[in-house]
Amino acid sequence: MSSATRESRRHKRYKVQEKVIALSFNDICRIMDISVGGAAIKCLGRSDLPPSWSLDILMVDEKFHATIPVKLAWEKEVQFSPVSSIFSKCVGVQFDNLTRENKKKIEYLIRLHEEYAA
Repeated sequence: MSSATRESRRHKRYKVQEKVIALSFNDICRIMDISVGGAAIKCLGRSDLPPSWSLDILMVDEKFHATIPVKLAWEKEVQFSPVSSIFSKCVGVQFDNLTRENKKKIEYLIRLHEEYAA
């Protein structure tokens, strides 16, 4: 893995079920894994991401919504298959300046996915 896409694994990661989605600008994303410090997400779009923004995390079954400030840690463009013209982007984000409420929401998501420790 190149230094541009190297992840810092200071916190235990938890794989996230498919029912959790994230909205980032005009992209619908899937959270691949989460920790108390950040997350790895996969987005369908190829748009450039700023150094920091807010990520909306949704889970319809639980009526869960959180708007979490994040900083870009790394990104990598991935082609679905050699014969496909569809691309996605894998992105690592660090949670940034979390409020007490946002910390509780992240902790709740982690509790829901504890059995899926990565």
